[in-house]
Amino acid sequence: MESFPVTAHNGERLAAYKGSPRNISASLERSADRATVSFQVGFGNSRNFVRGAYKIALSILAYFLGAELARRPLFDCIRAYVVEDSGNHHLLLRTTNDAEYRISAWAPYLGTANDYAVPFRIAQIEFLVDLTSDERVLRNIERHLIKTQGPNGWCVMPLDT
Repeated sequence: MESFPVTAHNGERLAAYKGSPRNISASLERSADRATVSFQVGFGNSRNFVRGAYKIALSILAYFLGAELARRPLFDCIRAYVVEDSGNHHLLLRTTNDAEYRISAWAPYLGTANDYAVPFRIAQIEFLVDLTSDERVLRNIERHLIKTQGPNGWCVMPLDT
């Protein structure tokens, strides 16, 4: 938050706030016996974040349906994305309906044409990872959400810029 280097309580020198994406610009407000710290943090809009979610989804697929299925050529493009950063993939994030912080994994969805998608939850965010090579499940769900919920409460990551 400071525009100058600060020494922490343990003697470690902390760099000044310089506006990089990893820095957090916070504001502090005091009112009587309360203090409020406000800041914004970008969440999920990076390739590494999305690749990490795909790795989790592929692990969930293997857990529920077996490693033999997860090794099939059907998922070659997903493995290439996770391991080699090859290709472009997106995922859907949505807020949960409750305030509980928990981690959950559910059995993968299977469509009529070997369309696999994996839902899971981390904290108060639900993820849906489409394991098809052309993201057809994600596109269908996105169209459905636009019709039923409008643009709020969910998004597809990474954001197109």
